[in-house]
Amino acid sequence: MDGQSTFASALEGLLDTAMFTRDEWARFLDIPQTSITEWLADAAVPRPDLLRVICDLAGNSRVAQKPLIDFQRIAHLPATDISPLGSHMSPTVKEYMQLSVREFGYRLYSLSPQEQIKALGDGSFGYRAPQQ
Repeated sequence: MDGQSTFASALEGLLDTAMFTRDEWARFLDIPQTSITEWLADAAVPRPDLLRVICDLAGNSRVAQKPLIDFQRIAHLPATDISPLGSHMSPTVKEYMQLSVREFGYRLYSLSPQEQIKALGDGSFGYRAPQQ
């Protein structure tokens, strides 16, 4: 997939509203700013709980309505069609966002301890190597 994925582009639209800067988002979500950079570069995906928080805040903001509508539109599409890491959010982003803590924990079970720590501590999941 060349350039930014449909998912990363829609997420960027939500994050780049007038609500917060990316540093403020990182502080609010209690994650490193590098996690947001990884999400937008299609190098990782946010945990489902973080996506819910971002969308909830956008839903309460007048400035984020169009980006939220755009995000909700793609959230119903097959995740593998909108992101190179879509298999981690399958079958759709909407369903991924609805995962309970227990269900997400089952997905983490197959990861190495280092990947589990990264997912829980940095809010990112499903890494892929950067493209050369």
